[in-house]
Amino acid sequence: MNSDKIFFVLDPDWPKNRWLGHLYNYHTYFVHQLISQGYQVISISPDPDKVLQLLCNFSVADLSKVYFASYDELQKQIEALVIPPPLPEPEPELLVKKNNKSLIALLKSIVIKLSPEWLLRFYRKLVGKEIDNRIAALEEIQIESESDTENLEKIPDEVKKTHFEFEKFNNYINLIVKKYNFEASKIFVLFPYVDTYVYYDFNGETVDTVLNFPWYGMWIQVKNCQEEVKLARLSFFNCKNCKGIGVLEDDKVEKLQSVFPLTTITLFPDIITETRTNKDYLLAKHFRAAANNRKIIGLLGRLNEDKGIINFLKTSIQASNNNNQDYFFVLLGGGLFHSQEFITLLNEASENENNIIYLHSITKDEDFDSVFNECDIIYAAYRNFSFSSNTLAKAALYEKPVIVSSGFLMQQRVEKYQIGVAIEQDNPTETLFAIECLLKKQDLRGMPLAFEFKKFKSENSYEQFGMALHELIKES
Repeated sequence: MNSDKIFFVLDPDWPKNRWLGHLYNYHTYFVHQLISQGYQVISISPDPDKVLQLLCNFSVADLSKVYFASYDELQKQIEALVIPPPLPEPEPELLVKKNNKSLIALLKSIVIKLSPEWLLRFYRKLVGKEIDNRIAALEEIQIESESDTENLEKIPDEVKKTHFEFEKFNNYINLIVKKYNFEASKIFVLFPYVDTYVYYDFNGETVDTVLNFPWYGMWIQVKNCQEEVKLARLSFFNCKNCKGIGVLEDDKVEKLQSVFPLTTITLFPDIITETRTNKDYLLAKHFRAAANNRKIIGLLGRLNEDKGIINFLKTSIQASNNNNQDYFFVLLGGGLFHSQEFITLLNEASENENNIIYLHSITKDEDFDSVFNECDIIYAAYRNFSFSSNTLAKAALYEKPVIVSSGFLMQQRVEKYQIGVAIEQDNPTETLFAIECLLKKQDLRGMPLAFEFKKFKSENSYEQFGMALHELIKES
């Protein structure tokens, strides 16, 4: 048991409507597994109610070991703690100093430039100083702030944002540590989605200065590692407090271990836990009725043009032009689309009766899974997508064969378990052929497919996820 050790599970401080799918699921998985392995857990997320709701789907031995908090709630507590006392009104003769700048003018010029964290430092510098020494302190801070502001202007906005977010994380952790009298040496941090911080030259040395606790990160989509791995491009992890990195892609473990030999690199299964489908979900019933006994091919989820949406529309149009009466195409999900080609194809496809296009997100897992389960084949032929996708896990869960793009990790996985076929990108003719083959339970060469969905689920199970987490953090 690890009851004396405490894990803070932190996700990005995002709006609730952006914290979807993979994000809140993985947050909940980590919280549940950490509790199960005997740790105390502090879950900080954009939507604690959603985490608690999902957590109740599991068998949780002791919810008293987990504390839930939202960023809004913690920020209010921080603000209540750090509002500084007003400065005493200085004597009139002290208001004017060199260059005719007054104490008040200096104060205003600094406050405008500085973040709350800088403002705290400003007040700390004034604590204990006599009033006649405060102007000197203000001028000293003025010089520092001008220099820092000048330097900040040269830093990309995303780096600044990440820097301030990590400062907030550190403040929130310290707030809770103090409130509950936790021992700081027992504190660890886990980021279920570290991706958002990796790519903006936010280097490890800076991370160590703003986050003072050992941490682990789950890197969902490992970029900058397709070819030769260079430390300079992964500098975010090059810090003493980074103790381990979890990844979903088999070939990245050895590459990252070669760059960070003292850091634990662990392969995780890309899982999805079973959700009860909403059998009364009207949209799913509507799709099945509209298909009218035709086989449903679905492209579902968060959509953009990299998801192969152009080829999907072209395929449905070509099927209609070929007078193919056997297939029905469902395009479902929210997203942003800008290309004229997409608009043109969307209008053309909409005129045909062999498809339904519903460009809105479904926020409830049980509703989304109802639509997913109505499909006969899942289309996941994403463009230039070299990462893992839990679409395969969901397809295995509901035993739906999958079409993916050739040349990438998803091809390796569908071929390993014989749960689908890989096609050339942007090839409607081959896509139609792939559909025909899968309905016959054959690959593109006409060889039988075993459809080893159960084997996929067994080797990429929630239990395997828990074992991977144990391996990642066992040195804690």
